[in-house]
Amino acid sequence: MRPARMIALPIAMFFFLILFLILIILSVVISSAFRALGFSPWMTIGIFFFSLLGSTVNIPVYTKKIRNPIRMTRPGSVFSLFYSGLDREYTIDRTTIAVNLGGAVIPTLVSIYLIFTNLDLLISFIIGIFIVTTIAYRFSRIIPGVGISLPLFIPPIVAALVAVILPGEPNTIIAFVSGVLGVLIGADLLNLKDAEKLRSRTMSIGGAGTFDGIFLTGIVSVILAAIG
Repeated sequence: MRPARMIALPIAMFFFLILFLILIILSVVISSAFRALGFSPWMTIGIFFFSLLGSTVNIPVYTKKIRNPIRMTRPGSVFSLFYSGLDREYTIDRTTIAVNLGGAVIPTLVSIYLIFTNLDLLISFIIGIFIVTTIAYRFSRIIPGVGISLPLFIPPIVAALVAVILPGEPNTIIAFVSGVLGVLIGADLLNLKDAEKLRSRTMSIGGAGTFDGIFLTGIVSVILAAIG
């Protein structure tokens, strides 16, 4: 065996171990968060399992036609000798708007379930969703070719603070619903009107899967609210 391979093998095993430990820690944190929401251990395992599998599934919703301008130089003077003008033509591209099963659909369904099983908290849900939606929309940015960028910890911190301040118990439920639906509406749905700025053939809501901003916001919000 070559020395380079002998060195590379322990390094690869080390990184594999680190990745394995990260996955274990994430699974424990996510499980703890869902138990704090009142779910049984079996329901928690089911939600985590289907979210993990669903992170690979994007469900197309509709296709949006986008006009991309192209600048073309043309002669613009008498006898076409002295200066040039610009013609603007357009190419028609299509962007498919999709929803990720694990990153958006499942946390949204969980939020709807929590709302209907805790209707006494409806006013707090509405206020919390409105506040997080406003903050998420304010801080979200469209990055061409990448997606919608949103500072990771701003929405969960806001959701947790809102849950602690607003009346109603348990505040972990208010934090989760406010965080998930607030980011979904504020960062994703309200930015659909500017989908052409993405310059991408696909825009997937929750498209990073299980560890997308929507899902993570809900989990971190619950943990912060429980600590608070």
